[in-house]
Amino acid sequence: MAVKTPIGNLGLSNGARTCLTSFVAGLARQPELASNNVTISCQLPGAFETERLEPSARRRPWTG
Repeated sequence: MAVKTPIGNLGLSNGARTCLTSFVAGLARQPELASNNVTISCQLPGAFETERLEPSARRRPWTG
């Protein structure tokens, strides 16, 4: 979620997630990896209903 819509009070976390996503996307586009049948995957799960996220969920609806 924080990669697509950064959360104001999670600056370091947003940055780390965005950097990792960009790094993996860059690797996936390397022709030498594809020619050697290397598959690169990065999963970005959405929000999970947890006690920590309950207050946030009440303040704003999650969009996907």
